[in-house]
Amino acid sequence: MLGSLKKKAQQKAMEKFEATIKPQIQDKLDVFTSLKPADVVGDEKYQSIVIKPIWVSISAASSGAITAASKFIDVEGKFNKAFFHVRDELITVEDETVKLDPDFKEKALPTFITAIKQ
Repeated sequence: MLGSLKKKAQQKAMEKFEATIKPQIQDKLDVFTSLKPADVVGDEKYQSIVIKPIWVSISAASSGAITAASKFIDVEGKFNKAFFHVRDELITVEDETVKLDPDFKEKALPTFITAIKQ
C-alpha cells in the first residue's frame, strides 16, 4: 500500500512538473537558433550555454512545482537528460553550421517530454 501511494505521489508530481514547464520550454526554444557548432558538440558547453540558463529560468518561475517534484524524482537530472536527448534527436552539425530539424519547434517539446518520462 505504501508503495502505491508513493507511486501515485510521484506520478502527480511529474504531471504538475510537466504542466508547469511545457509553456516555459516552448518560450525558450529560440535559444537553439543561435547556436554555434562548438556550443552543440561538447556536453559541458551545451550544458552551460543551453541547459543551465533554461533550468535557472524555469526553476525560478515554477512556483514550487520543481521543489515538490524533487521530493520524489531527480528533476534536474531528468531535465538535463531530456535536453541532451533533444540535441541528439533534433540537432546536427554539418559543414561548421548547426542545423535544426525542419520541424524543430513542433518536435522539441514532445521529444523533451518523452525523455523526461523515461
